[in-house]
Amino acid sequence: ERIFGASRVQLRGVGCVHFVAESDRDRLVFGLGKFLAGEGRIAAGYPIPLRGRRLSGEEFPAEISLSWVDTPAGRPI
Repeated sequence: ERIFGASRVQLRGVGCVHFVAESDRDRLVFGLGKFLAGEGRIAAGYPIPLRGRRLSGEEFPAEISLSWVDTPAGRPI
């Protein structure tokens, strides 16, 4: 909530792409696709630098690192 300048209600149901600067969105979508396919650096859990975007539109330096979490209910990211 603090990082993105949004309440929990505002964050619910909003995809992570919305909180990435437009200049990095295509790269994130591409990397996410590779992650879901089990390919590429992003799948190995290495942090990838990008520009985050707050609800106000303000951009800030950020990084993303994805990994699977195995749970009884499934395997979310």
